[in-house]
Amino acid sequence: GITFALGRIRRTDRDAIVGFFPSDHHYADLGMFREATAAAYRVAAQNRDRLVLVGATPHSPEQDYGWIEAGPALAWPEADHAVFAVNRFWEKPEAVVANRVFRQRALWNTFITVGTLDAFRGALAATQPELGDWLDHIAAATTDADEARIVDDAYAHVPRLCFSAHVLAAAPSRCVAVPLRASGWVDIGRPDRLADVHRPALSA
Repeated sequence: GITFALGRIRRTDRDAIVGFFPSDHHYADLGMFREATAAAYRVAAQNRDRLVLVGATPHSPEQDYGWIEAGPALAWPEADHAVFAVNRFWEKPEAVVANRVFRQRALWNTFITVGTLDAFRGALAATQPELGDWLDHIAAATTDADEARIVDDAYAHVPRLCFSAHVLAAAPSRCVAVPLRASGWVDIGRPDRLADVHRPALSA
């Protein structure tokens, strides 16, 4: 799905900066959310070979979230927001790992990913070259019917993959992270989290 979107965008604007946003997330403070995502776009525009991830500052060693183990802060003079290298990713870690990365001030992975088309294409080429080739085929389609045929072929041949696990986690050096601070971010992946989000409004 991500490859299809990238190929379609590349057909019309090769210089586009693209962002992918999960649809089942909640932010109590939209101002903080906007600030971090705007910074991600600026960093991506200035560093066109890197994918920029937005990582929420954690308040607990949550095991049900993905984590970004951040590296050193990057001294990029053009960046007006904190930017960190990425050492590795942890997806739903065991308790001992969750506690360790929490103490190390790792970030919760919101899975918001921003970058140029070239940055996404480079990450695919390094980790899933077949998907990189399909992106090129989709971008080269000359008609909607041609594109539909190519996409059908891609879905028929490409195995089921997780972008986070099979692309991002396989190429952390191609990623940087910007922190999302005190936004009240929640990944509504379970019914109890949805209830928690609505409980203050219901009690009011």
